[in-house]
Amino acid sequence: MAIHFHGHNTRRRRKNAPRGEAPDLFGDAKAKPVMAWGSPRRLGFVSQLLQSQFVRFCIIGAVGFVTDASVLMALIHWGSLHPLAARLGSFACAVVVTFELNRRWTFRDSGERAYLGMLAKYLGVQGIGFILNLAIYTGIYFLLRPASSAPLIALALASIVALFLNYLGARLVVFQTKRGSMRT
Repeated sequence: MAIHFHGHNTRRRRKNAPRGEAPDLFGDAKAKPVMAWGSPRRLGFVSQLLQSQFVRFCIIGAVGFVTDASVLMALIHWGSLHPLAARLGSFACAVVVTFELNRRWTFRDSGERAYLGMLAKYLGVQGIGFILNLAIYTGIYFLLRPASSAPLIALALASIVALFLNYLGARLVVFQTKRGSMRT
């Protein structure tokens, strides 16, 4: 189902672009027809976006964050652990989940290597990221401590900061591909 504009077109079109063509949002030389969200062309864009290792890493990171946050809150509320002690358990669970998912989806091009060797490298990289993450988490937690949402806010901000260090470590150290074939 195509989107049609009758009368005044509220979307900006590329200069001299005929009606019925999409605005030039991505710097393409020629405009593309405007398509509905479920169209093959729109789905092709989503498919291309998912080819990016960084986007896939962020999606897996979101799964890891949900795992981390869920285990963290469970350990705090049902396990009666202090939020800093609970962070160790929640981190361990999130690392296992993200390692498997990143190995199978994000960095699937890295080839078959020794599983335990890759896991050891991943734990090393994530351990460095965790030190940064925990330092930020602790600082923010103590700033917001009276608030009941302090552990989740601290976890979210710390995770965003550590994301880039973890991605570079995973890409360059753990899941290396052959020279010249590194994908972005």
